[in-house]
Amino acid sequence: MDKRIFPIGEKRYIIYAGQSSADNVSFLRIGNVENLPDNIQKHIKYIVVGDIKNVDINLEKQNISLMEKGKIRYICSGATRKELFSKLREAGVDTNALYIKELSQDIDNISKIENKKHFFTIFYDNKNVKLVSNNEIFFDLFESRSDGKDFDREMKRLNNFIKTLDDMRSDCLKKVNYNFESDVKSDAKISDITLFIVQDDIYIPLSKGMFKTLGVSKKSIDLNLNNSQRFSIGKEANLVILENGNKKFVINGIFTEGRVVESMTLYDYFCSFATDNEEALYLIDEYYKNLFKEVE
Repeated sequence: MDKRIFPIGEKRYIIYAGQSSADNVSFLRIGNVENLPDNIQKHIKYIVVGDIKNVDINLEKQNISLMEKGKIRYICSGATRKELFSKLREAGVDTNALYIKELSQDIDNISKIENKKHFFTIFYDNKNVKLVSNNEIFFDLFESRSDGKDFDREMKRLNNFIKTLDDMRSDCLKKVNYNFESDVKSDAKISDITLFIVQDDIYIPLSKGMFKTLGVSKKSIDLNLNNSQRFSIGKEANLVILENGNKKFVINGIFTEGRVVESMTLYDYFCSFATDNEEALYLIDEYYKNLFKEVE
């Protein structure tokens, strides 16, 4: 079973739907769980409902009590959502106050998770649910097996993974202070700049909460980042700078170190890039500093 899947009961699952520590509140729940721990509940963002008959409304009310108001997303067909919300209101839940109204499109087949192009759900007429990531089905509700699973152990593993995600995100949000001065500036607006790490056909954006700049000099830049993609250590990679979606600079480098945080789910990397292009280094430095203006 994929390591991002945490069986916490018979046909009940918590699944990590994120790509990095920036997505620490990106867990998905299938099924109701009695006495769902507060910390886990606060990290769930999506709730998949394939069959309304499998929902215990009173438990559902309990399971969403600590989730962030206005940001709970049910992934289900329009008909299922209508019936679910009706039952929740009967149980005393103010759905207008708790939920975004357009939570899922009124379709019965495919529902994307917050436009994550590599992650979506498929619903079938027989009430089955399949989860797809990177064009591969990694979870099939009807074929899933939790027989023999130690649910207490899985809950502990889930708690540990959530703590790791939170710690890694917090670490990335601590600004690394280093001295970098450049006589070369740029006319580009930092708000128009995005950074990507590319290796072969794998690419990821650098965003707040999943990377940090360890240092910038006149010749190089060192980064620490985490992601669910599997990069090759010791192999060349590129740091690509885009301006309004158009390629501006490409800096060559290499992944120097890597470790498995959670098998098949999250990896931590160190990489180094070298260039004589001071404008590129200036933009990377400013991009990193600008993230902390947003945080502050």
